[in-house]
Amino acid sequence: MRLIDRHLGGEFLRLTALAAGAFLALFLAVDLFEKLRLILKYQASAGDVVLLFAARVPWMVTQVIPMAALLGTLSSLVLLARHGEITALRCGGLPLGRLALPYLAGALGLALLGGLVQEVLAPRGFALAREVQEVRIKKRSPTTLLKAEDLWLRSGPRYLHVGRVAEHGRELREVEIAEAREGRLLSRVTAAVARWEGDRWILRGVEERRFAPDGTFVTERREAWPYPLAEGPEEFHIAEFRPDEASWTELGRRIAKQRAQGLDTRDLEVGWWAKTSLPFATAIMPLLAFPFGVRAGRRGGASFGIAVAVGLGFSYWLVLAVGLSLGKAGVLPAPLAAWLGNALFGALGVTLLVRADRAV
Repeated sequence: MRLIDRHLGGEFLRLTALAAGAFLALFLAVDLFEKLRLILKYQASAGDVVLLFAARVPWMVTQVIPMAALLGTLSSLVLLARHGEITALRCGGLPLGRLALPYLAGALGLALLGGLVQEVLAPRGFALAREVQEVRIKKRSPTTLLKAEDLWLRSGPRYLHVGRVAEHGRELREVEIAEAREGRLLSRVTAAVARWEGDRWILRGVEERRFAPDGTFVTERREAWPYPLAEGPEEFHIAEFRPDEASWTELGRRIAKQRAQGLDTRDLEVGWWAKTSLPFATAIMPLLAFPFGVRAGRRGGASFGIAVAVGLGFSYWLVLAVGLSLGKAGVLPAPLAAWLGNALFGALGVTLLVRADRAV
């Protein structure tokens, strides 16, 4: 059995690697097309372009592994069936569940590998890609890459402090603006929030203090105030925190910090749980594919297996997207929202495998 397991597992990993390479090439082609305007506009060098896309490869790998495992399983079973190997193994008394073990073991290994890439390499790749795009290609100051919390910027005599960036840079929270000349503080403006409305910033919940040379000050409060900040939303958008670009541990620390501050952490919690569920989708895909792969091979229809792979993959990602959306909307708890797809398709896979074993 060890020889058979190595043979089946080796075929699965080989074909999964080929499928992952094809998906990755397609992913890169689409990404290149989306960023073509940026590359041409800023006349990016070939080295910067290569580095930009290379830095995003770890994240792309985590996205393509589940579908690659699904297609690798189906392709392997079709080829084995065409050579009569599945029939021979079945005649030897081996149930489908036992034949599926090498595939499930290989997929579990890929799931763990994907989780490691997601935790270690992908966040660093995102950081590098952001630096290449904003600093090396767009020629912006490295200060624009600061984190989305506790952000400091200087514009002439004004010093701007933002507690948190939200809404893709169109909303700034806990805003503080200080103006100083020749070492003397002239004014200090604080606002609960600043929103980009139309073509200008509107500060709300404003308190302004104007300081006289003798140190006294006058305080004025306003509900709303159009304020001429030199920076537009694009200056803050790249600094916004994105859960996909953070590691699981970093995201957990941020959730704890924001929860202690009384801030809403629903979106972050859904993202945190999603990081635990996505790698294990790779382990579920062969469980789904195995019953269909055996039938596809028996019928001699490779196209049938590919169609099933696309259909099952699309269905899984659709359920995953719906679950995450419901979680962010507060309809489902974060753990259930992130694991809904795995739970449904895992149960479906086990059911199909049991039925296929009885039918074959």
